[in-house]
Amino acid sequence: MSEYTLTREQIRLIDDFCKGKKGEQLFKEIGISSSAFSKLFQDYWKMEYQVNRLRSENDRLRKLFVDVSLLNQCLSDTIGGLKSENRV
Repeated sequence: MSEYTLTREQIRLIDDFCKGKKGEQLFKEIGISSSAFSKLFQDYWKMEYQVNRLRSENDRLRKLFVDVSLLNQCLSDTIGGLKSENRV
């Protein structure tokens, strides 16, 4: 997986563009070409996609952890009950 590093200024530029600000005006403000902005925009969306994918994976793993923890607790309670029955 490649890493994407965007500066705050680059992210602000993309946000302004998405909010409807004209591209040519933004390019002049920050001093980049339209092709450089296109590459920057692609990197931004790739990074956004990876973040969303990782969030989904994190949610899945959290649910799995809860399931395994509950199963572990049930087994511990069952084993503890069996041990106490054998002592009587």
